[in-house]
Amino acid sequence: MGIMQVLTDARSSVPQCLQALLTAELTDNAGWELLIEMASTIGYDDMRERFETALAHEEEHLQNVRDWLSDSILDKVQGDES
Repeated sequence: MGIMQVLTDARSSVPQCLQALLTAELTDNAGWELLIEMASTIGYDDMRERFETALAHEEEHLQNVRDWLSDSILDKVQGDES
């Protein structure tokens, strides 16, 4: 609920929203990694492969959010120096 509160609160800044999204993406990635480990452990190779594909997509999302957050914070810092 906390992530949604940050995202829907008009007082939240862009960096705060991106930090909330980063939290969600990190959680997603950890979940896929656990599913991959579980599928490997019980020998569900087809399922593991599908989970690995999903994780690859999630890793792209994670990198996008990291880049956006970094850019947002650096823009703010550079703007404060002016």
